[in-house]
Amino acid sequence: MVCDLKDGSHLRARISNRASAETLETEMVQDMRRGDGRVTATLRIHGRHAGECTPDMAKL
Repeated sequence: MVCDLKDGSHLRARISNRASAETLETEMVQDMRRGDGRVTATLRIHGRHAGECTPDMAKL
């Protein structure tokens, strides 16, 4: 996704996912530019199957 915002900022974001029956990997990268400034934020998530759901989980 690429956006030019009303305040003159430019935003570029990318999300990628890889999934299997046992794992999930997600990466989100956001680049924000405004004037001479630039910020990059990266979020990485790694998950794995931990087991079957149990009746107790519904109480959480």
